[in-house]
Amino acid sequence: MDEGEFLRLLERYPVVRKKTHCRVQWNDMYDDEPATQPASSGIFIPAGQESDIKPTDSVEEALEKFLAPYFSSNETAKIQQQLEKVMPLL
Repeated sequence: MDEGEFLRLLERYPVVRKKTHCRVQWNDMYDDEPATQPASSGIFIPAGQESDIKPTDSVEEALEKFLAPYFSSNETAKIQQQLEKVMPLL
């Protein structure tokens, strides 16, 4: 990419971040103060629920524990049935 192409793209998509954005983001990763909310151990596991799912749980048990806050027991059973159909294909 030459300078002209860069400037054309810059005009098209203006930069809205400060030039220190990456540095600030990097420094924020290493705050001395503990987080106010405990971080979840997984991306999709809500904070506070990670202790419910143990490494020794079977896939079915872990899935049931994960889905419980979001779906009714009937919906959870349907999801598990669909997953059982797909699991042999994996």
